[in-house]
Amino acid sequence: MGGWISWREPPIVTATVGARCSDGIVIVADKLVTDEKHELKEYHDKLSYDIAHVITAYAGSENLFKAFREQLTYDVNRSQGISEQYTYDNAVPKLATMITKLHKQLGDGRYTTEVLVGIHPKMELGWIDSEGHYSQAVYVARGSGKEIVNEFCGSLNYPQLKMKDFAKLAYAAIMYIERYIPQLYVGVGPEQPTVHYLPYDSEWDKAAPNSDMDFFRRHTNEKLKEHDARLRDFINSL
Repeated sequence: MGGWISWREPPIVTATVGARCSDGIVIVADKLVTDEKHELKEYHDKLSYDIAHVITAYAGSENLFKAFREQLTYDVNRSQGISEQYTYDNAVPKLATMITKLHKQLGDGRYTTEVLVGIHPKMELGWIDSEGHYSQAVYVARGSGKEIVNEFCGSLNYPQLKMKDFAKLAYAAIMYIERYIPQLYVGVGPEQPTVHYLPYDSEWDKAAPNSDMDFFRRHTNEKLKEHDARLRDFINSL
């Protein structure tokens, strides 16, 4: 029998989240990769940058996402010089078709992958589900941690929020899940969540600078310590 005892089918294990903010799109993801029985744990970046100005991130089966990236890289390299092969307007339909085919070819019905997509020049954010359906969004959270992430990030005024301010909350959500709800299999181990910016005023997307990452780490650690103290006080009051 498989390792999933709390779900009717294996969940999409991860926490991948994005938002369109006042100054750009931000994507945040955890790094934990595990096997079905959770006997093996590794930590990998879940974002990819195979098409210039198009960021993809996955929630679900890493092997399916690897196959997706291999096919995408092959297509991009094969089509160099053919300007219509991948454009900002047709990238999503092509990626959706590819995901659908890979699930039919490689998926066994138990393991799936959803792909979050950020297109920098169009300032477009959305996700492609395992059946190839694409949904645009101002905010999106996918994976086993999405319900908790939604508690932190799901009801904000995104058009008035800076990327850094949103990333602070998404970062904290991932670290909260790793510490307090390990059964969701979301985490970063000895590393930090991936935070990537697609700013409106810049041609290129970029990883969050070290100064931002240090701020997120310090802020989250302080808030988790405060949470622990309140929890101890509550327990002691019983």
